[in-house]
Amino acid sequence: MDDYGYIKLSRKITEMDGYFGERFSRCQCWVDLLLLAEWRPQRLFYIRGIKVVIERGQVAISFKELSQRWQMSINTVRKRIAEMIDDERIECICTQPINVFKIVKYNDYQDCTKSDTQKNTENKAHTSIFSGASDTQNDTQSDIQSDTQNDTPYKNNKEYKENNIKEESIKKKSVSRFLPPSIEEVKIYIQEKGYDVDAEQFVNFYESKGWFVGSNKMKNWHAAVATWQKRNSERKQKTNKNKNDNAGNSENKRGGAEIIATSAQDYQGDF
Repeated sequence: MDDYGYIKLSRKITEMDGYFGERFSRCQCWVDLLLLAEWRPQRLFYIRGIKVVIERGQVAISFKELSQRWQMSINTVRKRIAEMIDDERIECICTQPINVFKIVKYNDYQDCTKSDTQKNTENKAHTSIFSGASDTQNDTQSDIQSDTQNDTPYKNNKEYKENNIKEESIKKKSVSRFLPPSIEEVKIYIQEKGYDVDAEQFVNFYESKGWFVGSNKMKNWHAAVATWQKRNSERKQKTNKNKNDNAGNSENKRGGAEIIATSAQDYQGDF
């Protein structure tokens, strides 16, 4: 990649007239994924109450969204993604509740390497004979600064530190704070898992208890739903076993009665 050099492509290109004007080609699909990829160290958000963490160089998006964005059918989107996976350009990370695609060599596409910075410095130092050394230093510093702010956050960068502090505070809050789900969210989760738990009964039960499990505040309602499902299954198995046992006992009783009714003693004596 270094032999060909780089160009700076702003993500604002997606706001250009005509960017979404027609169906995307294979090349446009690939470039669009690069533009969609997360450039910060990490980003955290929630979908239907499920925490999703996106690392640098990853894209969290559904096939339906890509279908609308690229103006093609979902099956065609799947083929384009499969081609990129076969070419080892991306990797698909299967997670709930959304697809996560990882750009395999994201840093190779985006990072401003040390050698590139040195080349820029040498070239500008060479032209300083005509333009002045002070202008060269300012230009080089601004180039490095713009790369840092736009795409490569270095640890000594003020903006990076502030963003990192915000991300850490969000993580701590997300760990300590529990958000009760709605009945609709529980229904969707139950359908995805194929459970037979009553979502309304589940939510009403824990709302009446202030979302406490015993003496502790609930931390993960997904785990609670799974526990309800396990208990339901065990209860059904026990009920079915009791039914089978009762059915077997009744058959034995009927069989015993028939044997008594048709014994030889019943036919002895006067009528």
